[in-house]
Amino acid sequence: MKSANEIMAILASGDFSSLIDESESEVLDAKVQPYWQLGQATESWKFELAKDVSSFANARGGLLLIGFATKKLSDSRNEQMAAVRPFAQADLDIQQYRGVIKQWIEPSIPELDIRWFAQFGSDRGVVAISVPPIGSRGPCLVNRIPDADGKIMGNVVGLFERRGADSTPLTAAQ
Repeated sequence: MKSANEIMAILASGDFSSLIDESESEVLDAKVQPYWQLGQATESWKFELAKDVSSFANARGGLLLIGFATKKLSDSRNEQMAAVRPFAQADLDIQQYRGVIKQWIEPSIPELDIRWFAQFGSDRGVVAISVPPIGSRGPCLVNRIPDADGKIMGNVVGLFERRGADSTPLTAAQ
């Protein structure tokens, strides 16, 4: 398993295929495409982004990579990166992602880093969201939760933590 620094160096090199076969874990998650395309952000997609970011913050921190398809490993529930799926930079607005994370997560995560990486020899690329652990400032709460219709359900909070390769909801007792 590569460290976060090694993964960021690979991304900076533009040779994304070096990450194929890297397994998702407690500190690494991959998404095949942006949570939403510009202008199509639903409350459900905003919630998914907030849930994934907060789950890393509540654990050891981690990297969320956007632009990598995954496949299930036959011997476990885990997945590994199977293909690079770069997208146009215009398909993801980093400032919009920052805004959603700031609005949907309490307390804020000022050290959060969102970066675009262009693929070598291409105008397409991937995004890495580097989430530091919240530590003693936590827990990191998602302050909005959409119902099945995508409408926000009043003053509800959710607490998520990265466990293995999953963002796990915690109960009030936990």
